[in-house]
Amino acid sequence: MQLEATDLLAINRGGVNYKVTGADLTQGGVIQPTDVVMVQRGSTLYKVAAGTLSSSFDVLEETDFVLVQRGDELYGLHPNFVPALIPSFTMNLDSAGLGSSDRAISIEWKGARAPGGFAPQVQFPDSPNRNTYFFGASGDTWFVPSQLGAGTSRAVIYGAFDYINFEDSLALVSMQESAAGAIASMIPTPAANFGQKMFSRCPKLTTIPLGIPFKNLFGTFIGCEVFNQDISTINTTGVEDFYSCFVDCIAFDQDISPWDVSSATEMAFMFAGAASFNQNLNSWGPLLSNVFTFSRMFQNASSYNQPMNLWDVSGASPTQGSLPGMDDFFFNATVFNQDLSGWCVTNFPQKPFNFADGSALEANNYPVWGTCP
Repeated sequence: MQLEATDLLAINRGGVNYKVTGADLTQGGVIQPTDVVMVQRGSTLYKVAAGTLSSSFDVLEETDFVLVQRGDELYGLHPNFVPALIPSFTMNLDSAGLGSSDRAISIEWKGARAPGGFAPQVQFPDSPNRNTYFFGASGDTWFVPSQLGAGTSRAVIYGAFDYINFEDSLALVSMQESAAGAIASMIPTPAANFGQKMFSRCPKLTTIPLGIPFKNLFGTFIGCEVFNQDISTINTTGVEDFYSCFVDCIAFDQDISPWDVSSATEMAFMFAGAASFNQNLNSWGPLLSNVFTFSRMFQNASSYNQPMNLWDVSGASPTQGSLPGMDDFFFNATVFNQDLSGWCVTNFPQKPFNFADGSALEANNYPVWGTCP
């Protein structure tokens, strides 16, 4: 990929930043010899006089970068004009139907830093009202529709982070990487809670990048009412907390049996109110011995009726944690009726509160309380 005449570069003239085209740089044009162009060397930004830059590239080293914008993307341009794409991800937005005080975008972040000296930021390429917002080291912010302006359909995020989430982003429809692996490179050291409530209450969400380095799935998709993406390839190795992951995801019905749940300790509320979900998760069974609470896991999961005879629930406890281990497990899961009589439930001498009340579970399919067949 070579420098194109329509590429945009940032120059500084008398303390004011301007965007100029690649043609201006290579052919002279409107650029003045005293204008400066930002050049990245290692992790430091330098100013190079345009007159020197356009007449000879000897001032630059092979590892230097010149920042170039092409379309919505930023590139680090080598002196030989072969750009390396600066990692980013785009939030695609739809503000239709939102009120004036509704949060179109909501962002919380921690550990923001500038990879290669490029400041962490969110850009709004088609907003008539807003160009760029720069992230501090940590914080939160939001934008209502009037701040972005009519027709705003994208927000592009650059930078590196330990933690970032988009809870309550009511206009968020989808998210895509600038290139495969971009998000992973932007989250090189994810915090232990990375992924927690990341897309909670994003009711228009349909699509996320599958390379997000999740460390925690607590409440990740709460209230994502139309979300039904195939996310079977998400890497969940090492994730312990699946609490409330798909609460009220009323459209979600995808096979997630390939997920690695061997580190799971909490699955309470995981599919509560997931009215469409009906996938076979029996293969998870032998991996669940460390889970101490399944409380309300399938509460109001009105379509769920899959085999669970292989599930190892022996680690569940009526006293550990804030939620008793099996209370309301299948409460109001109206069609559920599978054989659980082989479950190891020595920790439960009697039926947990509302274990399967309101479900279709027949008496002979209940676990034999206080036993481990």
